Amino acid sequence: MLPDTLQIECACIPANPFYVRWLNRYAGYDYQMFQKRQLYEYKQENLITYEPFISDFQTATGTGKLISKIVEHSVVIGVERLNNTDWDILSHILNSPVVQHYDMRLQQWVDVVIDSAKCVRQTDESAHTVELTLILPKPQLAI
Repeated sequence: MLPDTLQIECACIPANPFYVRWLNRYAGYDYQMFQKRQLYEYKQENLITYEPFISDFQTATGTGKLISKIVEHSVVIGVERLNNTDWDILSHILNSPVVQHYDMRLQQWVDVVIDSAKCVRQTDESAHTVELTLILPKPQLAI
């Protein structure tokens, strides 16, 4: 049985680590450490406003009011030069019902969602690539 938190030695941590695990088809977890380069992105979507009736434009502070907005936090990760066996294992992440990322700040696994994926395997090549775009959890605001 694996512990809920990882005890990681500082000497073992690569540059820019991004550790992912997913539930495989045998009800166990497979793991992958993505390193070197990740692309983090914040994207604002679904901006909802309304325009209230303004009876006195002299005292009005604007013509529209914000009701809601959604900010999506995502990361693009990938790995290159995979052999056939490693590519087969990693490409099964697309079928997994559970995908998690280890958050070093929180010291725990957090659920993520695969937004898009590109798993490329050419039969005439010995090295293959996998690239994933993961939707990270929304940060909770302290009120």
